[in-house]
Amino acid sequence: MVQHQTPDFNKAQSEAEKLINQFEFTSAPIDPEQIAEGLGVDVLYAHFKPEVSKKLSGLIDINNNRIIINKDIHPNRMIFTIAHELGHYIMHKDYAASNEYKTLPRHDNYAENAKPAVEREADAFAANLLMPAKLVRKYKDFATVSELAKMFCVSEQAMRYRLNRV
Repeated sequence: MVQHQTPDFNKAQSEAEKLINQFEFTSAPIDPEQIAEGLGVDVLYAHFKPEVSKKLSGLIDINNNRIIINKDIHPNRMIFTIAHELGHYIMHKDYAASNEYKTLPRHDNYAENAKPAVEREADAFAANLLMPAKLVRKYKDFATVSELAKMFCVSEQAMRYRLNRV
């Protein structure tokens, strides 16, 4: 199975919005673990070997319907990682079940557009799930970036990025 090269950000947004509506979230924060478990996906927390722990936030084990999260990362990173892996579960099931699926190391220094399309889609899905445009717009004129980040349980960096796109 060959992966596409261009991320479908509209699909990521619409799939995230479907889940927000399905699980009837009307205010922040959105709980991706509740959504995963509601879909029959277990969320497990594990300690990884030190050399792996530095590089890996989590992964989807599609064959066993579970997301495995690195117990040693920041809680906001855990939340984003659950949402990101849920994006793979919703949008990339065939890929995640294939021999082509690879767990990629975490780092924020990808060259522009060098991050694989499926990873960029899963990031977009996570951003749309955790920071729905409708809710961000509702509060953005009344709260600082720091306050919004706390409200939505995301990093300030993620919130700044999201604010530039709503």
